[in-house]
Amino acid sequence: MIALRLTEVKQFMNGLLLGDLFDPFLFSEGSLTLETNWEFDGIIRPGYYSEEELASLSLTGSRYLPWKYMKNRVLSLIRGSHTPSAFHFTLLFPPEETQSLLSEEGVTCLLTLRFRADSLSLVTGFSRATFSMDRSAEQIWDDHVHKYLKNKSILFEEMIE
Repeated sequence: MIALRLTEVKQFMNGLLLGDLFDPFLFSEGSLTLETNWEFDGIIRPGYYSEEELASLSLTGSRYLPWKYMKNRVLSLIRGSHTPSAFHFTLLFPPEETQSLLSEEGVTCLLTLRFRADSLSLVTGFSRATFSMDRSAEQIWDDHVHKYLKNKSILFEEMIE
């Protein structure tokens, strides 16, 4: 697990909400503090979409909505004259990409984005279905996140725990 402070908040938020920065990721859960607190998850409710809609949106068999579908809803809540007091979003690396990256099944790689008191952070997370003392897959995920952010020109600093 790594914790990063994102140093260019406006640039990052533009990429998150207006660009395609995390579009391949799945939206697990989030909260947003504005004039009231909003809490939501990204779980697709059975029966909400028809089978045809799921197929046309490439969601067949998916449990979570991709971030690219959630960000417009989040943006519509944020838009206005007031900056949110806080938010947190948990995004999941797509399972097929996780398996490709790590050559391992039963692994979940995630990112938690937190904004509070004008500070924006990103923390990586990792879980596997079975216990293992081997931490090499976690290191691969953390290294991948570093490279991903650098490739997207996102500036960050390591946070000391």
